[in-house]
Amino acid sequence: MNSTSRRFVLRDGTWTIHQQLDAAIGPLTSLAAYKRYLVSILALRGGVESCFQHISWPDFFEGWHPTTLLPVLNQDARDMAISPDVFSSVALPATISALMGMVYVVEGASLGAQILVKQASLLGLGEEFGARHLFVQSGSLDNWKVFLSLLDKTPAFDKEQAVDSARNLFCSALDAVKKVDAQQGLLHG
Repeated sequence: MNSTSRRFVLRDGTWTIHQQLDAAIGPLTSLAAYKRYLVSILALRGGVESCFQHISWPDFFEGWHPTTLLPVLNQDARDMAISPDVFSSVALPATISALMGMVYVVEGASLGAQILVKQASLLGLGEEFGARHLFVQSGSLDNWKVFLSLLDKTPAFDKEQAVDSARNLFCSALDAVKKVDAQQGLLHG
């Protein structure tokens, strides 16, 4: 199985939950929608990056790591007068295949950032204010390509473990959006 087929196994195995997440986030057509997205992604990404700090990265990664966004996300939150909520709890992956599923979601977000950065720009947000993380993410396509080559090198790749892990992270992202919506409902209800 090569990286192309592994990539598409992960894409196909997460398609439904990925579409649910995209629909839940919706287009960023207002500052309120953007702030909702930002609070959600900050909660999720904080949990993921905290988890990643405790991982012994595989030797075949040769020093490569996923793109770090938390520092710029925190700057964006300050710009938008948002206080970060509690980070989502993200469990350490039990296997290399599970790790690859998580990293697939994290690095694959650079593709979606290509769209979101344009939407944020229409709201007056950019690389210097409010949307730094989207500029970092959308500029990390080379990191995505490196990840795909690492996916190809993954020894003893278990596609079910990888897909389950990726699905779980998408579910955590969807839960973060739902939590923000519930909190906003309490504040405005």
